[in-house]
Amino acid sequence: MKRILVLLILTAMSAFADPGTVVRTSVTTITSTAPTGANTLVCVFTNPNMPVLHAVCSVNGVVRLTQDVNVQVGAQIGSVGSYSEGGNTITWQFTQPTANNFAYDVAANGTHDAGNF
Repeated sequence: MKRILVLLILTAMSAFADPGTVVRTSVTTITSTAPTGANTLVCVFTNPNMPVLHAVCSVNGVVRLTQDVNVQVGAQIGSVGSYSEGGNTITWQFTQPTANNFAYDVAANGTHDAGNF
């Protein structure tokens, strides 16, 4: 019975959020978009100078979060985060498996992408 209740709650919550997108928009940029109703959450992740990961999240064009993180080399060391507002959620995990690139795993309203940049 508890599993059915949890499933119903998760189904109801996902019904309010439109699918998002996660796209590698350039060699050094990942753009994730989560649109729901009148609110659009966008997080842009860039690697301007390794090992710095730069993140900017905005809602309807207004910046809500700016973050710079030094991601150390090592497959198990990285940056994990999430931003939610207006029924939208973007989550991320970045690691630096080698000195020359980041590995990413980003989801926007449940739409997921992973890779290297």
